[in-house]
Amino acid sequence: MGYTYIYDGAVILILAAGMVSGYIRGAVKTILAIAFTIISIGAASYFSSERYCEMIYDEYLHDRIVTSCKNAVDEAISAAKDDIKRRAKEGVGSFDDHGNDAIRGIRDAIGTFIEDHSTEIDDTISAVAKAIDPDIGKIISNEEVSRYIDEAAEVYSYSAVDRINSRLPLGITIERDDIKEIAKDKTLIELFICDMLGLDGKKTGYMDTVDYIERKMIRPTALSTLHGIIWIAVFTVLKILMSVVFAVITAIKKNLPILNTADKLIGMALGAVGGAVLIGVCTFIISKVIFVTGGTEHINETVINSTIIYRYIYSILIQQ
Repeated sequence: MGYTYIYDGAVILILAAGMVSGYIRGAVKTILAIAFTIISIGAASYFSSERYCEMIYDEYLHDRIVTSCKNAVDEAISAAKDDIKRRAKEGVGSFDDHGNDAIRGIRDAIGTFIEDHSTEIDDTISAVAKAIDPDIGKIISNEEVSRYIDEAAEVYSYSAVDRINSRLPLGITIERDDIKEIAKDKTLIELFICDMLGLDGKKTGYMDTVDYIERKMIRPTALSTLHGIIWIAVFTVLKILMSVVFAVITAIKKNLPILNTADKLIGMALGAVGGAVLIGVCTFIISKVIFVTGGTEHINETVINSTIIYRYIYSILIQQ
């Protein structure tokens, strides 16, 4: 079973690599590298926490995103109204006049009126809607209406999301498929219709369509994006600072040969310790693999016990 020597070879290689790395880097750099790495990870995690991400989002991004989103929603509402008018005009135009000039004249007059007085029609519809104050949520919960809305969302949702994404900063994007899931609760549709008709949609728990999109769709994605950006930025800055400190230490050691030699020898010892820790971690993982799987062809206690060096390490760490 020649592959058993892989375990022994890995032990020797890890220890040798640790010692060589420690000797080249030296004790001071080795210790500082560990300290800086721990500090960098801690600082990056702290400053990319939810509290700081929300603070940055609210202070620098919220208003800009709301403005961009409002422009996109206004465009979508305008497009929806135009589509409704187009369908109404087409419906009137398709009415069969049976060759009657009078009926044809009325049909054409209605089409022209829709074309020329679209703004007045919108205002009239909004005024009537406000006077009636219909329960939009109840209306769209109707099975037939709900089916029609689902079909419309399937057609128009992607273009609406693309319109919003084109305006978002920092590469923040809404996943196109997410809109389908969100639209299922009909809250977004209810708010959109309320905005079209000029009705108050606050009973849904949101101010308007923009408020819903910002809070439900954009904000979670933006906070997640900010978390990644801030974490990488803080970690990178501290790593650059570590490089500067290392450069200063290297310059000092060049002028102190005795100190430099001692630093390298201690560093080699620390490297060996680091290698031993890595071997211990790998041994722990191997033991868990054996425990969970019962042992595989190349990872089992029979193979380990056939090694020359590694079996003693495994025995000390696992089989006590």
